[in-house]
Amino acid sequence: MSIAAGRIFEIMRHLRQMIPAPRHVIAPERHALFATVPGELHTLGVTMAADLFRNRGWDVDLRVGYEHEELMAAVSDRSYRVIGLSAGGAGSVVALARCVVALRITHPASRIFISGGVVTEVPGISALTGADGVAADLAKAD
Repeated sequence: MSIAAGRIFEIMRHLRQMIPAPRHVIAPERHALFATVPGELHTLGVTMAADLFRNRGWDVDLRVGYEHEELMAAVSDRSYRVIGLSAGGAGSVVALARCVVALRITHPASRIFISGGVVTEVPGISALTGADGVAADLAKAD
C-alpha cells in the first residue's frame, strides 16, 4: 500500500508540472484550508482535494502531519471560507472533534467539512463534532 501511495503521489507531482493550474484572480472569499487531523497518516485524499480546489481557482493551504498546537498556530493568522479536515476512521474522532472546536473558536465564519473514512465509519460525524457537514464526494465538495 505504501509503495502504491508513493507512486500515486509521484504521478500527481508530475501532472502538476505538466499541466499547470489555470491562472485565476483569487477573490478573498475563495481561501480554503485542507488538513489532516493530528495523528492521521492517510494524506492522498486531502492532497487530491487541495489540488482540485486549486485547479478551480481557490487559494489553498494544505497542512498534513501537524500536531494539534502546530496546526492551530500555522493557520491562526489566515481567514478561510472553507476548512476541510480529513480523518481516516473512528480512531481519529477525538482529534477531529478537538480540531473542529479549536477552528470554530479561531475561524467562526468558516464552513468546516469532514472527509475521509470517518464519514462512513461514524454516522452523524458532522453533528457529533459540530462541523457543518461531510464531503464524501470531491465533485460535490466545492
